[in-house]
Amino acid sequence: MYTLVQPLIDFLAYLLAMLYEWTQDWGLALLLLTFGVRLLLVRFNLNAGRQQVRTAAAQPELAKLRDTHGSDLAELVRHTSEVNRKYGIRPLAPFAAALLQAPLLMAMYGLFLTHGSTMTTVLLPWMAGLGTADPLHLLPLAAGLLSAAAGLIPLADVPSLGSAFTATGARLVLGSLLLLVPLAVTWTAPAAVALYWTAGSAFALLERLFYRTAPGRRLLHRGLPAAVRPLT
Repeated sequence: MYTLVQPLIDFLAYLLAMLYEWTQDWGLALLLLTFGVRLLLVRFNLNAGRQQVRTAAAQPELAKLRDTHGSDLAELVRHTSEVNRKYGIRPLAPFAAALLQAPLLMAMYGLFLTHGSTMTTVLLPWMAGLGTADPLHLLPLAAGLLSAAAGLIPLADVPSLGSAFTATGARLVLGSLLLLVPLAVTWTAPAAVALYWTAGSAFALLERLFYRTAPGRRLLHRGLPAAVRPLT
């Protein structure tokens, strides 16, 4: 099952061993590795955030296009493409970071299934090793809650083009998915995988909080047409 990511598993094992030599604790080594990975993904997450902001800024124009050309699909597609070019919207850009993390998560899973039983940490005193699931399920719960908290922080003020009830319902669905997916993945996974997800979600939460500050908002809005760029 893990044949395709075996080179990545070997590389992660090498990095973790190096970090362990420095920290003398596998949990701390994993946290350092997680933060290193998240730092490498900052640029991809920034691009994804910019796409959210640009898509939100373009919504009034896109709504007018749907009203004007809703009955003519060819014209709607043509004008929508023009608006996307105007705002610099690339529909697939937000998925780059997720696609990069998928093989990494699989490699982490394989690594700790095979080697985790010999890895211990002072960070999880109720566990004998990182290769088995958290019996108290504290890490899966933390991963789910932090993931939901990070994902629900808005990066853009989306214009209200529909009912408040619809917007609230959408956020509830999103929050539920962001909570339940980490829970499902990490509930019976090796504790190291849950620790990796929890630490990554904590980093993502801090990242998104930064993007709500004035410097962060300037970064997100860089490249937007001047007419729709907010004054920050």
